[in-house]
Amino acid sequence: QKGDHAGSVFWLTLASEQGDIIAAHNLANAYAFGRGCGRDLAKAAALFRRAAFGGYVDAMFRLSNEAFAGVLELAEQREWSQRAAQAARAAGDAARAARYEAHFAGWHSKRALAAEGSRRC
Repeated sequence: QKGDHAGSVFWLTLASEQGDIIAAHNLANAYAFGRGCGRDLAKAAALFRRAAFGGYVDAMFRLSNEAFAGVLELAEQREWSQRAAQAARAAGDAARAARYEAHFAGWHSKRALAAEGSRRC
């Protein structure tokens, strides 16, 4: 049924528990956006890690995103960004690798500037 997010979460959970890394990634997205379940960034991060350790590059990139800034340490986010870029480069996709690197650098710079500004007040 179209829009049955709760049903999707059920099946994605089963597949993820069986080791399906794409299911883990999709389930992580459900938790990250609260679709079919409550929004839970810690659970989303754990599922993205499972998929990332399985080699799923999109999950590596998601872990480097600013949405997880309060959930993951910056060093871990930087590591995932670098892993995603390296995997994209190894697959021959230099443009994707550059996009991953630029995205992380961009939001990290904004965060650093915001932190610096708040210290001045």
